[in-house]
Amino acid sequence: MTTKYKNAFECYEVIGRCLVEEVPAPWKSIVVNFKLIEMDDVCEYVIKYYPVNEPSVGKQFFIDESEIWDTFYQLARLTSTPEKGFFKKCKFTLFDNGKYTSDFEY
Repeated sequence: MTTKYKNAFECYEVIGRCLVEEVPAPWKSIVVNFKLIEMDDVCEYVIKYYPVNEPSVGKQFFIDESEIWDTFYQLARLTSTPEKGFFKKCKFTLFDNGKYTSDFEY
């Protein structure tokens, strides 16, 4: 698979858009825990949103759209290094003010 994004920031933008389009209720934050098992083929993930009225209680939801997962694979390519290779896990958190964080385990 070829890289269709120029940099990681483009990936973050697409991931954020996919999450916002699919979240089922008003939210304070959305967290994706993505685990890369086999590049371009196998992953595990959990997506939770934290509702406006109960921001301490995460509620799981699913996205049946390959674009977001393909974008995580692209992100793995763009953030890889010769020393570390691809990330094994990525935790992406999107906040309702548009800010985000991403944490990687290699």
